[in-house]
Amino acid sequence: MESSRRTLSFASISGRKVEADFDGGTTTSDAGALLRRQAESNIGIIDRVVAAMSDRRHPSYVDHTYTDLIRQRVFQIACGYEDANDSNDLRSDPGFKAACGRLPLSGADLASQPTMSRLENSVSRTDLYRIGLALLEGFIESYDQPPKKIILDIDDTDDITHGAQQLSLFNAYHDEYCYMPVHLYEGTTGKLITTILRPGCRMRGAQAAAILKRVLDPFLHSDRTSCHRFAANQFRLFLHSVAYVLLHAIKHRGLRGTQWARANFDTIQLRFLKIGARVREQATKVRFHLPTSYPLKDLLRTIVRNLDTT
Repeated sequence: MESSRRTLSFASISGRKVEADFDGGTTTSDAGALLRRQAESNIGIIDRVVAAMSDRRHPSYVDHTYTDLIRQRVFQIACGYEDANDSNDLRSDPGFKAACGRLPLSGADLASQPTMSRLENSVSRTDLYRIGLALLEGFIESYDQPPKKIILDIDDTDDITHGAQQLSLFNAYHDEYCYMPVHLYEGTTGKLITTILRPGCRMRGAQAAAILKRVLDPFLHSDRTSCHRFAANQFRLFLHSVAYVLLHAIKHRGLRGTQWARANFDTIQLRFLKIGARVREQATKVRFHLPTSYPLKDLLRTIVRNLDTT
């Protein structure tokens, strides 16, 4: 009975039944998560975020470091798994385990949803302030030389809320209870500078000016904010911001000089991150066997080469 519930039946081919199940074993549908690991190793944005946080846990009860947790959560978001509940299934996925620096088959599993939820609800206001500064510092250091000018693109967008979430307000324009997070980008390059979670009212000019002042002083698509605590939702917004930074690196570094250099993030996610693979551990290496029919083999080699030489 259990086997029949796990089997999917499709239209027959040449008189033969076509069935599918979820017993593929050591395979992953997200081999492109390795590109994320490659990009992050060059940028170091996750290390910046972790350094900004205070780990108040007792060492005797720690199974997953903050680096492990942030890396896992960000990589999952980048591959389209925005809900922390997805961690329960993906914690044993060989692609994500390898991307997080663990052996994909014999290595320990990653964190589950309850661990992720505890992380999101443990951050303090001081942690959030320091994470915001870490994102800003990462933006500044992304330039090899100081740019002659910077165009600041500030925009707010609605993020629909569900349930009794702190500072969730009714927005008459969107006709929904929501947050109105602010996203601040450099207008020429599209680089993310920072993100700020706000209540669901529209931002006014004086509020925008105050945000810009806080950002300028050191110079001299987000969603799933479903936690109850406002601080936890701000932290989730930061995690999505880090995922954006890594996708931006794959686009502007990995795809530079190719016809895909102007591809949007959804396209990059679908064509280069969502790749199926069979995974093997050998004595001296870990090998991901990608599909022979994958149509962008040469381009994937280019991306890896470009990220290696960054």
